[in-house]
This record gives sequence, structure tokens and C-alpha cells, in this order.
Amino acid sequence: MEVRNASDLVIVSAYGRGHWLALECARKNWKVTLIDLTSAFGSYPAEDWEGPWGFFDTPDLLPSQRTYLVERDQVYPVANGFVAWLKRGPLEMTGPLTSFQRQAFNIASEVSEYLSSVGADESSEEVLKSPRVDRPVWLSALTLRGLKTPEPLSGLERLRSKIKAKPFQEGWLAYFAHALSSNAYAENVDAIDFSTPLPLGSPYGVRHVSAESVEAGFAQLEKAGVRVVRTNDIYDVRVQSGHFESVIVAGGEQVEKAQSFVWTLSSTETAKFHQRISNSIYPNGNLPPLWAWTRFRFQLRAVTSAQSLPLAFTMVENPFLPWSNSNLLCAKRIRGSDKNVALDIWARVPARVIGDGSYFEKLAGECTEILRRRVPLSNAVCEFLPLEADMSKEEMYDLRFPIYDKDDVENLEVVKARNLFMAGPEQWLSLDWNSQMRFQGAVFGALERLRAHWENIQRREEASQ
Repeated sequence: MEVRNASDLVIVSAYGRGHWLALECARKNWKVTLIDLTSAFGSYPAEDWEGPWGFFDTPDLLPSQRTYLVERDQVYPVANGFVAWLKRGPLEMTGPLTSFQRQAFNIASEVSEYLSSVGADESSEEVLKSPRVDRPVWLSALTLRGLKTPEPLSGLERLRSKIKAKPFQEGWLAYFAHALSSNAYAENVDAIDFSTPLPLGSPYGVRHVSAESVEAGFAQLEKAGVRVVRTNDIYDVRVQSGHFESVIVAGGEQVEKAQSFVWTLSSTETAKFHQRISNSIYPNGNLPPLWAWTRFRFQLRAVTSAQSLPLAFTMVENPFLPWSNSNLLCAKRIRGSDKNVALDIWARVPARVIGDGSYFEKLAGECTEILRRRVPLSNAVCEFLPLEADMSKEEMYDLRFPIYDKDDVENLEVVKARNLFMAGPEQWLSLDWNSQMRFQGAVFGALERLRAHWENIQRREEASQ
């Protein structure tokens, strides 16, 4: 028997996407349903939900966003901020030696100002107008009515232009800030023109996420009044005359209707379900990723050099070679023992190698050599390879942090429905928490405006009767 449920907002989610948005809408008295499809996409543990970037405490984070990021999970500030560890030594972004290190590495003063200004005075709505320097964001074809034409990051454009005019050797750190969490791949020298830069000059921290904290997140949603539907399948969606009507689950027996919808699944994740769903949301087909972030686990002997490592750091062998594979390794310390220091090492690899265990074994060997060279006497060993090393061809596009061709991601076609907000990996500003919070804040603002528009129409209709 078919069951029909009506909400103000339905969010189609996986891996915690859109959870803050659901909470914020519920606080504003929206009737919210969140359909969680995480179980449809393999067995990524909680550590893989989080990613390698940590988060930056920037002024543009709303108070509720900052609370969301710190209240359930264990959060640890990194004393000297983000650390780029080159062969010549560390480059700390907020430590007492930062000015000296930037001079030693010949980093242009404009770069320091640029990285300290990102997120300092941008609201979510301003970011919505300009999530990329050269590309407008799309949420739906019609829901952005009333917003200005996308324009460059006005407060940073002057600095960005100055940096681009300098030799790459002096400005590379700004390009790196754009590339590190970007969802669109570009060569090093082009990276500054894509995605939003990480605010490397801001206070920095890392979160330790667990299965328990993930479950606590769902409990928090339900306590706030969000109706949570956890399932591993979507049966169908209904779109009529430019209006997104419903999401159908439970083998066709449960119809979720709403005034507005937010779709956080990528095109390849959407394609996991029936072809008719993929055709409805992405009419010209899905967009396979070119690259992906993958997580290794290493164990180091608890020698002094290992125990003195920062809680998080990013190793770059050569900043002038492509930022991928063993040339770019993001490290995060996790709970170890008295005898060992455990590190999660994230590497950006080509999507074509997913499922190729020999490739990941070779990469693990390169990472081992780098760690043993940089952390003397640690005897670093790889404890396990990324899950992606053993993925099947059917699973290879269910990637937690995909990266797309910069031209293809700009041209991805989505269904034109005035009440549907697209908020998946292809549409994000970047993959990190700060960018996702900005994007969700922008979606929330657009949803509130759309609700006000509908309420005005309803009041006029009631007044005319």
C-alpha cells in the first residue's frame, strides 16, 4: 500500500551531506525530511567521510555552522595552523615563525594577505554569487531569480591579479590553496582560476570522526524534528512541467512529497539507482571523475621525531611538479599507542587506477620511503591500503571525494526544476568543510527566499477570495 508523506523540504543525502542545512531549516520551523542513502554506496568508514582537510575557523562561518562542526566530534586545534612540509622544511601558516618561513621560501607578501583574507568578510550569499572565479554556481534554473550576476571574488580580485602577475615560484602557495580541495582538476599554473581557495591563514583544526559520532549526528537531526529515512534505494522521482514533485522509496510504496528538494548525490551516485532516475536528474548522462582522494593508514615507531609531528600536515615533495600521487600527501595523526604513532595519509590519484591493487602497493612504497626519510628512525610501515585498491568496476565511481575535469564539470546538464536545488560534489565550491558550509548557507538563503515568495502568493490568493 502506497504511503504519502508531505514536507516543506526533502533533502536526498549521503555521507552527512546537507545535515547542517536540515538542522537550520528545522530551526526555522520547516518540516524537513532527510533521505539518507549512505548504505547504498559501499562500506566507507567514518574516517573516510571526513576527508584530509580539517576545517578553518573563519569569520564567514555562521555560529550554527561552527557549532555543528565541533559539538559531536573530537576537535583538536593545530597549534601553528596549516603546515605545508616541503623538502626544505615546514611552512607554518599561523605560527611564530610564519613570517620568517615565508621569507625563506620567497613567498610573495600578496600571497600572505590573500590567504589571510579568504573567508574574512564573505557571507554565504556573496559566495553563492561567485563560487568559482570563472564559473557561476547552479542550484536550479529558476531558484536563483533575484540574485546578481555571478562576479569575481570582489574583495580578493585585486590580490589575485597581483599574484598572477608574479613568477609562479613566488605565488605558488596561492595556487596550491585553490587546488588542494578543488573538485575540478587543473594544472598547477591554472589552479588559481578554479574553485575557492582554502583559507590557509586562518586558525586550523582537525576533527576525529567515529561511527558513534555519525550515529549521534542522526540522533541530533531527529531530536531537532527532522524526519530521517535511512534506505539503500530510490525507486523513482517525479518531475512534471519544471516542478520536482516527489522522491519514491521503499520499492515504490513510500512517496516523499515537498515544496522544495535538495539533491546532494553526484551524477555517478545517482546512476547507481534505476536509469530512469539518472535520466530525470542528469538528462545528458553522468560525469565520471578523473581523480579521487584515497586514504592509507601508516604506523610509525613512537620515537621523538614521530611524536613531535603536528596533528595535521601536508607533505609536498616538489611544489613545481603536479600535486598528485606521492608528490602531495595530506597527513592526519590519529589515536596511536605508547609504542606507535598512527597516521592517515591521503593521496590524490587518477580514477583510472581504482581497483588496481598493484598501483596502490607501489604508491604505499613511495609513501613509506618519504615518511622514513622525513621522520628518522620511525620505521614507517603501511598498515592498510585504501578501500579503493580493491573496488570493483561497478564500485569505482562511488568515490567519497571525486575530482572532475574542469571543463566537463562546468557543462554538466541538470534537470531544470524551479524547486530543486542541486548540491552534489559537481556543484560544490570545493570539497572541504568550509566550502561546503558556505554552499549550504547559500542554499538555505535561497530556500528562505523561495518560501517567502510562495507565502506571498498564498496570501494574495487568500486575499482575493
